[in-house]
Amino acid sequence: MFLSQIPGFNEELAATTRATTESRDFAFLNLPTRICDVEVNLMTLRHYIRLQQLQNPFICGGPILARDIAQILWILSPYYIEPFAFGLSPSLARARRALATRRRREIVGSFSGIEFSEAKEAIAAYVDLMLADAPTGGNSGTVPVTSPTAVIIEFIAEAYGWPQETIGADGLPVPRGGILDLPLPSIYQHIRRIILLKNPTAAIVDRKTDALKRKYLQHFLKGQK
Repeated sequence: MFLSQIPGFNEELAATTRATTESRDFAFLNLPTRICDVEVNLMTLRHYIRLQQLQNPFICGGPILARDIAQILWILSPYYIEPFAFGLSPSLARARRALATRRRREIVGSFSGIEFSEAKEAIAAYVDLMLADAPTGGNSGTVPVTSPTAVIIEFIAEAYGWPQETIGADGLPVPRGGILDLPLPSIYQHIRRIILLKNPTAAIVDRKTDALKRKYLQHFLKGQK
């Protein structure tokens, strides 16, 4: 029996495909979304690296505390202020750090009403969505000689000629001015497209539809016992 012959499969596959397509399209609109009614940007490569360097458990794994929730929501906030910038005088640099500190306290203070377990679940779902199209691959067993970020940037830059980042007159990266500041879901779609252009027969994994197929296949096999 084909999966398409199992009652309910075609309808659920169509709904899953539609939702996945809408999510992928949304990544290109440069619009914020919400987590527990808190406004956040779509995660960019820069966000991901920053959270990884801070060992945030939503990215690196491990026990999750309230401060980890506040940290990721602040970094993803459209109101986030980068405390450091290029080419500023000492007085302007101090003023910027002070402003960033005040803004962080203001924004993080607004998180006090968020329920911990709800936020933990919602942020985990958000991160899963951001990484849904991430490339998969086996470990060669060799010691890495570059950051995975370098591989992503080189891969896209080689294909499209896009810069790693663009620094504005204020000494800060220009939004969407380079690969580092593109949302991860759009980056992963570009990577998929480049792979298919180079090899039209390449196997591309779609986690949601593959999971749906496994669910219906397992249900069918149980019914045969």
